[in-house]
Amino acid sequence: MVVEHLEAYEIALIIWSVLLGLIGLQGLISIYLEGEVEEVGVYAPSTPPWKLIALMAALTGAVVWTAWALMQQIVQGSAAGALGPLAATMAFLLAALVGLYRRYFIADEVIAQQRDDGVPW
Repeated sequence: MVVEHLEAYEIALIIWSVLLGLIGLQGLISIYLEGEVEEVGVYAPSTPPWKLIALMAALTGAVVWTAWALMQQIVQGSAAGALGPLAATMAFLLAALVGLYRRYFIADEVIAQQRDDGVPW
């Protein structure tokens, strides 16, 4: 993107819109992963199908392979341009693995209490 013709406030508006878009995307992903809260209590985790377990096993294998490849690149003294995409791939694979684990293997506990913070909602 060429920003030579933009003013400082226009660049700031672009940066803020990208930032708020990313935060909104994170919120939508969080709502999808957390699910809807129907009533207060403790919910057992969803029963994961075998396809999900196979996907998680494949993701785990991909993370291990990516970590091994990254360590090989570091030992060989590769440039940062080659290490960055490999490290980013590993981070995204780990995020997907943790998100799936959170969604299907951890029980939800909802705590409801009256809010007493002095703010008139």
